This record gives sequence, structure tokens and C-alpha cells, in this order.
Amino acid sequence: MDFIYTNVTVDLVFTEIKLGTEGGLEFVQMLRRDPSLKIMPVLIYAAASNRELVQRGMALQVQNFLIKPYQETAITTELRNAMANPWRPRHFEEEKSFCRQMGITTQELRRQLATLHSELATMKADFANWAKALAAPRILERLEEVNTIAETTGAWGIVECLSALRTAMEVDSWPAFSTALEQLEFGRSLIYHHLNPGLIPDGFLTDDQVKRRTEEQLLAQWEGAPAKKQCPLVTWAQVQQQLEHLTGAPVMETAAAAFQMSVAGNPSSLSPLMELVDRDPGLSAELLFAANAVHTHDSDDARIENPQLAVSIIGDQGLISLARKLETVEERWMHRPPLSWAQYWTFQRGMAHTARYVCRFLEFNSLETRACTAALIHDLGKLLLVRLYPHGFQVIRDYSLREKIPQREAERLFLNCTTPEMAAHFGEKRGLPKAYCNAMRWFDSPEEAAEDRDLVGIVALSRELCVRNHLGSHGEFVPALLPALEDTGAWKVMRERVFFGFNLKKFELEVQAASAVFKADMQGKLQVAQV
Repeated sequence: MDFIYTNVTVDLVFTEIKLGTEGGLEFVQMLRRDPSLKIMPVLIYAAASNRELVQRGMALQVQNFLIKPYQETAITTELRNAMANPWRPRHFEEEKSFCRQMGITTQELRRQLATLHSELATMKADFANWAKALAAPRILERLEEVNTIAETTGAWGIVECLSALRTAMEVDSWPAFSTALEQLEFGRSLIYHHLNPGLIPDGFLTDDQVKRRTEEQLLAQWEGAPAKKQCPLVTWAQVQQQLEHLTGAPVMETAAAAFQMSVAGNPSSLSPLMELVDRDPGLSAELLFAANAVHTHDSDDARIENPQLAVSIIGDQGLISLARKLETVEERWMHRPPLSWAQYWTFQRGMAHTARYVCRFLEFNSLETRACTAALIHDLGKLLLVRLYPHGFQVIRDYSLREKIPQREAERLFLNCTTPEMAAHFGEKRGLPKAYCNAMRWFDSPEEAAEDRDLVGIVALSRELCVRNHLGSHGEFVPALLPALEDTGAWKVMRERVFFGFNLKKFELEVQAASAVFKADMQGKLQVAQV
């Protein structure tokens, strides 16, 4: 009965005589007492029978009484009989003839049925309160109002449910009233599926279909939030709680698989593994988290900052354990044309490459290694967003592009926080060096950085240069007309750090040439990877 009540599209019920503590005949009697289910076709399909059982079954107006063993012809015949005159539409008037008789259009009839569906939901909530107060007159009055709508729309199944409610009121039976109210809820489902005949209830969906429907519902919830004034959908406190439940940094599924294979292969050299970690933002962050968790240090200056060094510190067994519990992200969530994971990954790699070039050109040699890592993991917040709220990531990005606003504004609208704030909080909780946390927090607004301004400025400048030279894509809204590099917040920070008379135009041309070489190299690597 629970399955039938929650899956209104059951077409035909097969039942044995012996069922649990009661029996098949008692089950059929339950169906026949329900105004909405009394015409549902039932087939008794028994292993054994006698004349009395057959007579009792047929008296309950079952479709047929078949004796096992299985006979395909008999079963398919009963299926055809049930589908020849489906039971659900019989609760409603035939649409075309009824509309002609009432002088209304089919669209108007459907609007009225939708109104009836809404009225039944409101009525159920009202009745629950009125029943506690024993407010019989108000209930009877409301029943008459809704009954008029049901009759006007030809929803005779609902009329019968309302009649059962009225009868329970007249005999002053609140238990019967409660039962009839539950039966009316099923009647409401009948209306919904009458208006949406292609909708499949959850009980008949495959696991993949359930997953897809859940995703569609979540996506609709995020998309509809601004219009319904439901933003933000989550609070900063909720985001923090979700972040703290993660076991580690999010790693894209393909990168995670490559890491797991490398670790499982018992490599004779750690160099290939180090190279793999050093070129992926999620893996770099996770290895730094893990290394600093096992490495004792008295101050922030003693924390492990190099992902390659982290690989050797963690050791073989630590790497194997780490590989088993990676927080993975499906690539499909990043696929939101024109953005893809390949483009985003190229952008992060381009950031590391450009940061190295910036350090050498501007003579920040001591910061080169740290800047490369900071640039690679600077946008970790975006991966965190995809891991926690994949539908939110897609909707926030689309909203930003559609409204032509910075993505941080859209993030704050939906999340009450930004991805840089998420990354910085996550990094601090996981023991990431403070300089990296500052770079993740302030790369979008470097002038506000109170600490590590050199590193923040290099990361911010590298991001500006990658956008201008189209090294992959960060997936965010970019104005058609970018400000001159010298007017950006990144250069305002870095201008304080360069020697007098620095030739900015020459610097931009040098970076442009280096970017062209990098793009050609990356394009070749991606083509090889695809093959």
C-alpha cells in the first residue's frame, strides 16, 4: 500500500493469496475501500486455490483469478486487458467532450485542475488544524467549496474522496476522517499525474534516473532562487561546516585516477609522481595538507611549501593511504560551454608558468618556487564550490555571465561568501602555509592584502596576464574592454616593487611571446592526452 500511495502510476497489481500476517484478499479489500483505488485492476495469481477463495476473490471485482504455474500467454493477456481501459483516466471526464459540453478550452480545464490540486494541498493543512479544534462547521463549509471545483472540472475521483470526508464528519468519526484525508492526498497525486502524464514516479526509476531527477530538482532550486528571493541559499556558517566535513582538497577524477595508478604501480622513482602533483591544483593542495599534517613544525615559516617535497615527506605508505581517500570531482560539472576542465586546468598551469616568468623578469628570484605553487592553487575555492555545490557552481557562473557582473558578486548573492574566502578558510583549517592562504584570499583584490603583498601581487598579476593572453579559461565574466595593465590592482601593488623606469610595455610583450610558446606546448600535450 505504501508503494502504491507513493507511485501513482501502478497499472495492475498481482497478488498471492498468502501475504504476510494478513492475506491477498484482505489487501484487495483495503484497495476497494479507498475511493481513489477501488477501480485499480487486481489479478490474483495463486499457487493453490479452492472454490470458496475464487468466489471471494471475484466478489471483490478482481480482474481475474489465475492459478500457477506461470503461463506467458495468460499473463500478457491480462496485461493487455488492464492497459486497454486504464483505471486512472476513469477518475476524470474525457477531456475533449467535457470541454465541449462545458464550453471551455482544454487549457482552461487544465488550469482549473491545477487550481484544484493547489486547493487540496491548502485544505489538508487547514483540516489538520481544524480537526484538532473539532471545528466541524468550518470543515464542512470548506468541503463544499472544494467539491464545487472538483465537480466543475469533472474530477469524480476527488468528488468521491470528498464525499468520504463528509460522511466521516456526519458520523463524528475523527479516525475515519483522518483516513479519508490520507486517501485524498493520493487523489491529489492523481490530478498531478493526469496533468503530467509523462512523469515517472521515483519507485519506477532506475538508479541513474533517480540521480538525474534529483540533479534536475537541485538545479531548478538554484536557478529559481533569485526570482523567488531565496538568496542566499546557504549561509557562511553552513558553508564552513560543509568545508570541514571534507576529507581533503577536491581533485578532478582524471587527476585522481592518474595519481592512484602511479601510487599503486610501486614506482622505482618518485619523479613522475612529483611531476603529476606539481601540475595539478587539487593534488598540490592535498599533498601540502597531508605533508604538513605529518611534519612537525614550531612556526608557519617551518611549514612545507613545495608539493614535490611533500611527496617525499609523506612516503610510500602515506601516499597509498592518501590515494584511497581523495575527494574527487566529476569533470562533467566543469563542462559548462565555453568552459571545460581542460581549459580550466590549462589556466591554472598557465598561472604557474606565468608566475615563474614574472618572478624572473621582475627579479623576485627568492619567491619563484612559492609563487608557482601559490599561482597553481590560488583558485582552489572554485574546486571546493564544485565539490560541495556542483549545481550552484553552474548557476552562479551562468548568472554572472548573464548579468555581466563579477563572479564574486554572484557568489555572495547565492552563498553569502566568495570562493576566495572558502579557499582561505579551508587552507587555514588544513594547516596550509599562511602565505598561500593570503594569496587565495586576496588574489582578486590585491590592494587589500595586509600581508604577503609581494606574493599576492605576483599571483594577481599572473592572473591578469593569463586572461589577456588567453591561457585557458577561468570561466568567469571578462569585460569586452579590459583596463590597461598599469591601471589594475595587481600592477598598483607590483609597481611599488619594481625599479624606477621599468618598461611595462616591453614586459607585456615578453610575457605575450612566452605565453604563445606555452600555449603551443600545452595544445600538443592535450592532443597527445586525447589520443
